[in-house]
Amino acid sequence: MGFEKYLPLDVAVDLPLEPYLHRWLAHLDLAFYREHPNGAGVADLAHLSDRELTLHFLQRGFAEGRAYNRRFLAFLDVKDYLERYPELKLANEWEARRHWMYRGVFEGRVPNKMTQDLLDADVHLFQMGKVASRSIDKALVRAGHRRLIPHLHWASEIVQTYTQSFLSYDEILNHDPDKELIFISGVREPLERVVSGLFQSASERKSSQSVGELTAIFNGPNAQLEAYLLPHLKLVLDWFAHGYFRGIDVYEHPFDVARGHACIRKGPVTVFLYRLDALERCWAPLSELLGRALRPETVNEAQDKDYAAPLRDALQKLRALPNGPLHDAVRSSRYWRHFFAGDDAVAPIAIAAQPWADALSRGSYPGTAKPDTANLVRNECAILPAAHLAGRWANVDVTVRTTLAMPPACVLHCEADNGASLLRLPARFGANGRLRLFLRVPAACGVLRLEPESATADLAVSHYSVRRRHFGRVLLEVLRFEMAAGPLTLARRLWRAARGARVHGWDTLGSRFLENLERNIAGYGFLYAVSASPDSHAARACKR
Repeated sequence: MGFEKYLPLDVAVDLPLEPYLHRWLAHLDLAFYREHPNGAGVADLAHLSDRELTLHFLQRGFAEGRAYNRRFLAFLDVKDYLERYPELKLANEWEARRHWMYRGVFEGRVPNKMTQDLLDADVHLFQMGKVASRSIDKALVRAGHRRLIPHLHWASEIVQTYTQSFLSYDEILNHDPDKELIFISGVREPLERVVSGLFQSASERKSSQSVGELTAIFNGPNAQLEAYLLPHLKLVLDWFAHGYFRGIDVYEHPFDVARGHACIRKGPVTVFLYRLDALERCWAPLSELLGRALRPETVNEAQDKDYAAPLRDALQKLRALPNGPLHDAVRSSRYWRHFFAGDDAVAPIAIAAQPWADALSRGSYPGTAKPDTANLVRNECAILPAAHLAGRWANVDVTVRTTLAMPPACVLHCEADNGASLLRLPARFGANGRLRLFLRVPAACGVLRLEPESATADLAVSHYSVRRRHFGRVLLEVLRFEMAAGPLTLARRLWRAARGARVHGWDTLGSRFLENLERNIAGYGFLYAVSASPDSHAARACKR
């Protein structure tokens, strides 16, 4: 075993008194040593056997400074090495090669600029794919970030993305344990992430399947589709087991599901986590963390790809799948519970995309002059229990899926147990299908019923939660969201609310302010609220 397998120990040979001899022999590539030309450009060792090559290296090769390892030599940029280490006083390229292979590589020196740029990087985009990492990268560059931003989805990708890096990703991160590093890592609804990633890989020929073959799988039997997707889903659900955040386990730190982002600090390492559907409201905290004013960027949008249509059909098929192994795997994962379900939220519920219907007395139904209400089934996921929150402030958080370009307008009804409507609030979803509402639940309310304004709207609820919120917490979140629009905008809205409260009574100041909030384009922070009294101006306006 060991050196006795190839080192001619039975021959009387004087071992050179070199401290790195053990490492030289461990990395001795006999095939490369035999084929590589000497200083005169001639491969003069081609006739020697492996045993004779080893003896030659011990007796003459190291003294002549011969190249002995293919990998060491492949990463060396001689000119960069000479410029980087002037203190070594290397006279020429030959001395630079010799020093690197026999000393520098074992002293932790850097062979080229790419490796040094990776070591100098202080912001790393290390995250799973299809979570808008390119948008963040572009925003950083436009904001003036001049250092390299390592952008990887898996540590192994460093050999493809940064081909000149002599060090592995683990060696890059741990080269200087005291160096301050910021990791930015996003998450996404797991099933949607899997499907989106599969179609992009297929379109870019990074997968064994073409887009057509992938489409055929999604058009096949449900059991076959689930068996195909389960291994890919496991990779997403287990992504944070990589251990590359310098010992930080993201699951040991709380994640605010309502906010959609979190910042973990431990020693010199910071990990910023965000959900893709919350990215629009993450630019401000990201800018604060990085010390640069970042502007939202849009890159690599799925709707701009040539596979947009089959991807849309595949997602529709996935949403129509009944509860089974896929949804069980999601619900039972730490990934889902930590980033999406939260401590007091409801687990994901997969339902077929279908029209919601109530009595449908407002209009006609496609294909019939008058709907047959007896045969229409209300989507039970649209009923949000709220009796335990009667008279209290609550946060309603709903995420839906639709085959339409934009989720349709909806209405949230606060109903008593006998079905009487106590309050009617507009509910506009963002482009990403998410809605957040803050409201004071009427005292007699039993349930909150969410329905589209159009009886034919194509919607399916994938996640919802109704949580108690203290009014102070609501007010803080209001101010936080509105400060993002700028202090002048916030002051203007407060002045507008004060003018309205002067007319309708100063007790309505809070409700007037909340009522007049403007929406942002991302679908987040849509704050509608009513005061405690159902007869207040805000309540009357919502009922109208």
